[in-house]
Amino acid sequence: MKNYIYLVTRYGSQARSDGPDDQDTNFLIRAGSHVVAAKLVDAILSGLTVQTSLDKPVEPFCHVITQISLAEAEGVEGILHGPWVAHRYLYDCEHLPSWGRETQTADWLRT
Repeated sequence: MKNYIYLVTRYGSQARSDGPDDQDTNFLIRAGSHVVAAKLVDAILSGLTVQTSLDKPVEPFCHVITQISLAEAEGVEGILHGPWVAHRYLYDCEHLPSWGRETQTADWLRT
């Protein structure tokens, strides 16, 4: 089974005062699909519930996924790195497959 490397992002961070309007929570994932990558990250994000700003809480799920490469080496699906908090920056990535969603139960839409 082919695995890919994904950049998975939740908008905002519970560690920042502006919540969803501040830096993002990011993960680097090895998975066979973007759906599996989202499930791996959502399982972690659901446990990060402490909010620093009650009027601007972050959501406990990821919002956007970009497939950044094929995983050349064999390996199990999982989180390679993260979470880390930083603005999501991908330059010259319009050619890379990406998906987004507005709610946790929404279908992933190709962007």
